[in-house]
Amino acid sequence: SADLVFPLGVQLGQPAVLQLLTVGQTESLSATVDVSQTGPRPARVDQSLQFTGAFPPVLVSDHAELIEQQRDDGALQELTAAPVAINGRLMAPGEEDQFVLPVTAGSKLRFDVRARRAGSPLDGVLTIRSVDGKQLATNDDRPATSDPGLDFTVPAGTDKIHVALVDLQKRGGDTFVYRISVQDLGRPDFQLALSADRVNIPAGAGQ
Repeated sequence: SADLVFPLGVQLGQPAVLQLLTVGQTESLSATVDVSQTGPRPARVDQSLQFTGAFPPVLVSDHAELIEQQRDDGALQELTAAPVAINGRLMAPGEEDQFVLPVTAGSKLRFDVRARRAGSPLDGVLTIRSVDGKQLATNDDRPATSDPGLDFTVPAGTDKIHVALVDLQKRGGDTFVYRISVQDLGRPDFQLALSADRVNIPAGAGQ
């Protein structure tokens, strides 16, 4: 059995390899998933995996689900524009993960961190900064969860911001996994589909 997975989110229609983690243990298992529907579900797991117990939930989204990348030159990883999610983990005590997010001035973005709700011990603090290091917004806890999140309106003249996450108690480790999702609240959040490409209505017909 496992307590949580890494990454916490995968993209719809994209095969992904999940690392199954148990809090307090350093060993892990790997599973390949085939994702066909969105939502908080385990998806379909490779049947060759020898796994018992409930499978930790995996979020399935219809937008990019990126994985944190460590760069040798120390440069910050740049994300794609919202909607997007970044999956990472704070491996070392005191570590702060930072990312560059391209933005449009005046847009309203919603940041949501998933960690504790997924079984991670991480007690996150989310901070939004300008590229010159000025703090623009921050959040620790929200009602009913210790996972941070906030709504943020991009200031005029801004085309990039820094998104940072750290553990409140400066802890870290293999199981300190997280997922930061960014949604553009100005974009439609629904889809419309028709089962037929045409509808015939007789002349003079009513409802």
